[in-house]
Amino acid sequence: MLLFNTSIRTTAQIVSPVNSDVHVASVVPQKPWRDDITVNCDMLSVPGQQLPLRVIVWDEGSCIDKVPPINPPTVGNVHVYVEDPMGNATTTSFQGAHPDVVLGDDPQNPGKQTYWMLIPFVDDNMEYKLQRLVIKNVGTPGLSVSTVGISMALALPSGLPSGVFPLYDTYGLPHIDAWAEAPGTAPGGLCAVNRYVVTYDVASQVYYQTGSIATGSTSAGIWLDSGQHPDVAAQIDVKSGTAYAHFTYNLGTSPTTLGLGVREMPMGGGASTFYYLTPYYAFYPRIEAMSRWDPLQKMARWQVVTSETRPGQHHFQSYGYNNFHPNNNPPNNPYLSSLFPLNDHKSNAVAAGVGRSMGSGIGNVQYTAGYLSWDTNANTQNYMFVRSIDGSTGIATAPYYQVNVNPIPGYPTYYEIDASKGLALSSCSNSGNYILAAWYDGVSEIYEKLTPISNIQFRPTGIADPDSRTTQLYPNPAYSELRLTTSGHYDIYGLDGRQLQSGDAEADHPIRIGQLPAGSYILRLQSASETRAFPFVKP
Repeated sequence: MLLFNTSIRTTAQIVSPVNSDVHVASVVPQKPWRDDITVNCDMLSVPGQQLPLRVIVWDEGSCIDKVPPINPPTVGNVHVYVEDPMGNATTTSFQGAHPDVVLGDDPQNPGKQTYWMLIPFVDDNMEYKLQRLVIKNVGTPGLSVSTVGISMALALPSGLPSGVFPLYDTYGLPHIDAWAEAPGTAPGGLCAVNRYVVTYDVASQVYYQTGSIATGSTSAGIWLDSGQHPDVAAQIDVKSGTAYAHFTYNLGTSPTTLGLGVREMPMGGGASTFYYLTPYYAFYPRIEAMSRWDPLQKMARWQVVTSETRPGQHHFQSYGYNNFHPNNNPPNNPYLSSLFPLNDHKSNAVAAGVGRSMGSGIGNVQYTAGYLSWDTNANTQNYMFVRSIDGSTGIATAPYYQVNVNPIPGYPTYYEIDASKGLALSSCSNSGNYILAAWYDGVSEIYEKLTPISNIQFRPTGIADPDSRTTQLYPNPAYSELRLTTSGHYDIYGLDGRQLQSGDAEADHPIRIGQLPAGSYILRLQSASETRAFPFVKP
């Protein structure tokens, strides 16, 4: 394990936000103490639109309180906020607590302004459920979101009764993620998002299930390992097509039984692999995964885990798990665990999405932990920060970007066990073009900020994606010819890395592709001003 001694107290550059916090909604907590609110979010890019479709979910701090006892439990509602690329917004709610969320395409009606979402949550019987919702009329004033049918129970293991876990604090918090397929499997050359994986723990045992976002179908509950507080990241090896689920969870049930690990599970068969990250007790670890393929670096896939750990009473850090495989040939030690220099923080969040990285190719653009600082020495107390991760090394890089303008007034009573679920980060799963921060202020308000990936200073919603001002490839999908908006030399590659075609292109002049078979490809452009790679599809 590598230890980086950088500390926000002494050496970090802090970049202040340049815009105000964007208010989403007010929430009335169900608890006597007000910091037990769960917030999560997700986004998708929409064909032909600059801004993404985004959703934010939160609850009312519902729980069984140990002190004083509340019987029956106060469960409250899950709230759902949806905003489309045109700025239309709508909300809905249903009874429940501890929500997470994932957005997906409608494969039966591609490009028809319809999307699906799944929300795992805990209901008033202390059971894990999945609620399916449909979003219609995206991009129009008629934007709507509504629940579809009754919520579906996640499968508890045989012999266990319902309600086997308490609902206090963050116990019983399920997590969900979705696979982004190859570019071009959805309209506009985007990645289709149809399959999900959800994970949860019951009686200190970790389980997972998979299924379809659009149909709401789900597999049986599958036992993974002994542990608590799991999160999951869905990832496709873009060279082999193999889908993986990466789980992180606390190995122990109390600070006296310690450990944080990651289990890598290939979907569709094959043995899982376990990686032990740290012997410390971990508060609600979070994980994201990314894959990259491009003509120069071939393939790499890696994951990032963030967690608050407790080697001492007041010491919190984030761990990174790097699975970097250059050219798909693992070196002798391909798994690198790094200790991110994020000392003295109270929450953890991480985001990734399929997009471009390192100037060429397709892959993910990923950002590290967002966290609430409690460092009084550096005057960073009450503020949240994010940091980017270097795509080739998995190491968190400077500077620290401050998220919130207004301080979190709930601090210092905003306990770490609650702050760990009060901040969420998301990137567009099918493009990686934006990053969204959503958070609870510790008292009564939900906020958000949206920003392009190449400028994470949390500028106002509506700033143009810098990609829109650079070279474009069109049409996509393309049957017989492509065009570029910039002149230069091009090479076309298959997803297996083979070069299939090359030549010189003039701006807005046709590149003939009629001889290529149907499939997904990469066009790599070298111009006087840039080197770029564009995924495209020939139907």
